[in-house]
Amino acid sequence: MAEYAAPNLEISVQSLIFVNSLIAFHTYYSRHSFLSPSTMIARTNNEKRSNSSDHRSPSPDRTLTKARSANDLSGIVTGKFTPVVRSTSVGGFLESGFSTLKDPRLLARSEGREPSESPSHHPDLSNEVAALSVKLVQAINNQTTLDDSLVAARQELEQAQTKIQALESENMKYRRDIDQEILIKKADVDYEILRLKAALADEKAQRALLSSKKLTR
Repeated sequence: MAEYAAPNLEISVQSLIFVNSLIAFHTYYSRHSFLSPSTMIARTNNEKRSNSSDHRSPSPDRTLTKARSANDLSGIVTGKFTPVVRSTSVGGFLESGFSTLKDPRLLARSEGREPSESPSHHPDLSNEVAALSVKLVQAINNQTTLDDSLVAARQELEQAQTKIQALESENMKYRRDIDQEILIKKADVDYEILRLKAALADEKAQRALLSSKKLTR
């Protein structure tokens, strides 16, 4: 309803301006009495006959008057009239051309066409925008999850690479020992000898204890 009320309001305002301009036009010219009999030149019967018999040509001084537009209406209301230049033709008509205000009906038609010429909006455009916003948020969340997974995978890869390097260095050391015919390490042999000696000493002590018990009986 607001869309239809706005053009009607503009038409009413323009019609009011047009009527006021006509009233001001009539008041102004009646006040200055441009069309009074005193300003008109009397013609004789001979002049009237000669004018009726001859072909009339348009006089350069005989021009139509120009009505005041809506822009001059404010000056008429406030009492500030714009200076008017009078011609020397008969009757003292103005030299400016005649023009009127635009027809309000034409303005109403042109304004009525503007909404139809404007591109029509999709009724579900807001819903589509909301759906796209939700999808965008989901895509951002998925990207964040993928970034976290990528960082964790990179850390695991670095740890695996470090472990592989340690195993490769140990394998190279064993191969070097085999090439040098070092099948058993000296430290391992010394440890085994000490363990055997300790076991032997423990066995001897237990035998000595058993033999002493038998003798006491």
